[in-house]
Amino acid sequence: MTKNTKSKILGGFTQLLENGIVFCVAAYRKSISWFKREFLFPRNMCEKTKATMPFFSAGFTLVELMVTVSVMTLVSSVVLYENSKFNSTILLTNLGYEIALTARQAQVFGLSSKIAQIGGSTQVGYGIYFDLDDSQRFILFVDTNTAGGNKYSYQEGEAINIIGINNRNQVFDICTLSGTTWTCAVANSLDSLRKTSISFLRPNPEPEFRDSAQNKITADAIKIVLKNISSETDKRCVLVTLAGQISVKSQTACDATSGII
Repeated sequence: MTKNTKSKILGGFTQLLENGIVFCVAAYRKSISWFKREFLFPRNMCEKTKATMPFFSAGFTLVELMVTVSVMTLVSSVVLYENSKFNSTILLTNLGYEIALTARQAQVFGLSSKIAQIGGSTQVGYGIYFDLDDSQRFILFVDTNTAGGNKYSYQEGEAINIIGINNRNQVFDICTLSGTTWTCAVANSLDSLRKTSISFLRPNPEPEFRDSAQNKITADAIKIVLKNISSETDKRCVLVTLAGQISVKSQTACDATSGII
């Protein structure tokens, strides 16, 4: 085989190889284009998306802004009002239980002959005192001044704990139950009940009730009506019965004018 023949054969093989590579590259590119067209970005999907795509404006109008702000302001006002009302109710209920627990403390001290912090005596009574003319507090006292008609009544110098009431609430009224009828200091303009002492002294489990003039109150029960200062209807009351039961009652019971509550 001559040198010229070898060159022709080698050149033909090289040309064939180059044509094959070009064919393969072209086929590869074509297959990629077909894959993209059919699977990744099909024409019908693009056309459908364009046809159904909604039109969005670039912003909102002044009227829409005013309506949105008004609605948010209204909702915020309602939420804040209800939250304030809820807080006031909770505070009033807590005040009722605080008074009831203080009365129970006086009962336990009086019946257990706790040594008095004033005078050091053991045979003394303990009680709780309310004054409607000073309705932002109540007093836990030890009955050490028993001279004359002072027994079972609060006197100056007998206080062992003066409990203040937050400025939202107050001791609003003091009522006594005789038979089935409630008589109240404010509702019935009975001044003798405006200052009332409830005390306990062993061996008697029942409480002793005393009025402004240290006179014995003959009653089956006493209720201390508590009220929110800014509301005429939001009330709680603490009931102390002659049997020594102490409990906190709801607004309906506070407004009752007859019967045990």
